Amino acid sequence: MTDRLDASQGESPWWDRLPVWVFALVIVIAYFPALRAGFIWDDDVHFAANPRMQSFSGLVDIWTSRWAVYYPLTSTTFWLLRRVAGLNPFIYHAFTLALHIGSVWLFARVLQALRVPGARLGALMFALHPVAVESVAWVTELKNTQSLFLMLWSVERLVKSGLLTEQRMRDRHAYGMALGLFLLALLSKPSVVMLPPVLLVLLWWRGGWASVLRARWAAPFFAASLLMAGWTIWEQRWNSGASGFEWEASFADRLVTAGRLVTFYAQKLVWPDPLMFVYPPMRLSGAEPRSWLPLFAIAAAFVCVGINARGWGRPVLAVGAMYVLFLFPILGFFNVYFMRYAQAADHFQYLALLAPCALAGACVARAPARAAAWAALPVVLLFAGLTWRHARVFESNERLWRHSVERNPGAWVAQNNLGLLYLDRGLLAEAEAHFRAAIAANPRHYEALCNLGAVALRRGRLPEARGALEEALRWQPQLPQAWYNLGRVHERTADRAAARAAYLRALAVNPDFPEAHARLALLAEEEEDIEQALRHHLRALAGATADARERARYLNARTARFISMQRWTMARAYLDAALQLDPAFEETLQLEAAWRHLLKP
Repeated sequence: MTDRLDASQGESPWWDRLPVWVFALVIVIAYFPALRAGFIWDDDVHFAANPRMQSFSGLVDIWTSRWAVYYPLTSTTFWLLRRVAGLNPFIYHAFTLALHIGSVWLFARVLQALRVPGARLGALMFALHPVAVESVAWVTELKNTQSLFLMLWSVERLVKSGLLTEQRMRDRHAYGMALGLFLLALLSKPSVVMLPPVLLVLLWWRGGWASVLRARWAAPFFAASLLMAGWTIWEQRWNSGASGFEWEASFADRLVTAGRLVTFYAQKLVWPDPLMFVYPPMRLSGAEPRSWLPLFAIAAAFVCVGINARGWGRPVLAVGAMYVLFLFPILGFFNVYFMRYAQAADHFQYLALLAPCALAGACVARAPARAAAWAALPVVLLFAGLTWRHARVFESNERLWRHSVERNPGAWVAQNNLGLLYLDRGLLAEAEAHFRAAIAANPRHYEALCNLGAVALRRGRLPEARGALEEALRWQPQLPQAWYNLGRVHERTADRAAARAAYLRALAVNPDFPEAHARLALLAEEEEDIEQALRHHLRALAGATADARERARYLNARTARFISMQRWTMARAYLDAALQLDPAFEETLQLEAAWRHLLKP
């Protein structure tokens, strides 16, 4: 194998003879179960139940407020999809799959331009690799598919500019477009921040260190990456909440865990089974000598390949370096909120799949025997079958969490979320069993403790509910739902002062918590505090619905109730508030007429 893996001569292999539409059809068939899937897990937080996806002011918030987080361009895509398609899951899944197919096409073009043999085979392996399913079938990970598409388009424009293939600028417009597309990719998801060093590795592979030293054009790419990386590290820690006891680890612990993660991802790359949404914990201790073995194995592998860097080792070394570089942001050196649930995840490896798949396609294409080319066909079909099977897991929340628990019973987030599904259905015994399983797997799982307290509250076991909620707040004092549930416990024990204090603590954490505002409004009504009651009711309604008429309807119901109780002052205050919300609402006008008739001398 030569340094540059130039394409071999001779009869075109089967992957080069197939039409592009056949490749696209195969990918669609493999991912077809995902097209029939619904929304899962935090899809509601990102777009399905996010009020910012429903208004033009929300679009401004996406770019200017704390809700910008680290993917404002992806949030903008969600906003546009919500305006065009509403909440039709098929549209979101189809759009995500289209981006994945577009990335496959761009990847093949880039590999062909770099004269990598088996370009289309490598791209097809990437397209159908089962590890990619999580990024394509989970709508929230539009962050991955959109950022990859824009990143590969940027690389394709760099090739067009001549900087990657000829190491000279022959198209400044293409270079400017490449930089702009890279900025858009960063705004879609910062996982692409490692593209600049990956480009330097590509230059080293093609032209040695001299090409790297001449790559002054890469400086703007590095500057953008560093700025976005700094913003994301800050955002994850201080805005998304990736800090506290769940992320405490020494540098040695993080280092050995990174080594284990690289070997884990490499294993899934070669043998993608079993796959699961929540993998068992992988955090290692640097104090244990055997924890260093994966790191030493990786270093030894790079040394062995590097010895042959003048021959076959050159492309292998380049691929290994690119693979580790793309994995670097999620190896545990920086706090990532998802790592609270698991250190490893399939969607973390989406970008890193590119280089190994390209190498696999090149090795098959350069194999001396024609049989080797046909031997790749069953591998591709096997990948397609595994992808189809795994895509079915993302059909619904229940199927996802059941699959997670079957594969990993210690997946406490899956146990907790299954419990929430049963709680919503009123199956309290089943919900309690899953909450207890979550706590057994993670005794500091404050959400499960909070949910267990909610179940105990609904079953009338007030001392148990209070104990579970106070334990949850011991681990996470900034948990508004726990404060709210604790307030409900205090109300049930007739301690209204403690209940009010708990609701106010909930609002101190989340000022827009509708349920807490509603309970404070009811407490204020009991004390004839009209001003506070109305203020909290209006805040609760603002968080519950954006429809002014729906808010007025609720206030009308309160008005009618107070009229029946002959609490005239309270009734008049609510009626006036309803009239201010919607002066033309017929129901309110009828109530106003009834009020005048009732109080007529």
